[in-house]
Amino acid sequence: SQAVNETVVEIFPDDPPRFLEAPYAYHDLSKITGALRQAGFGPVDIAVQPRWSTASDAHQVAMGLVAGSPLAMQVAERGSIEETIAAVEKALAQRFGRGEISAPIQAFQVSALLH
Repeated sequence: SQAVNETVVEIFPDDPPRFLEAPYAYHDLSKITGALRQAGFGPVDIAVQPRWSTASDAHQVAMGLVAGSPLAMQVAERGSIEETIAAVEKALAQRFGRGEISAPIQAFQVSALLH
């Protein structure tokens, strides 16, 4: 996702789409815990769940993230979705190769009770 976002920013430097920043912006566990406690929740338990994301090739990643997410609307407002997919695919293939692409990902499972 970071590589896709970097490429999209290069394509649209004057007005880059911001969608791919949003899903990854809330990652500081101490801030999440603090916000929940401030809202009246506690105790707060956060379990980090590491996983791997795997795609068959750069085209699948480009299609999924550019055309298969809200990023598509933001790209369409600025230019061609097809041209953006092609540019992202090329950048991903240069960075990760032409075969399968794998990257570590993680999720947070948050549990808290309202006091």
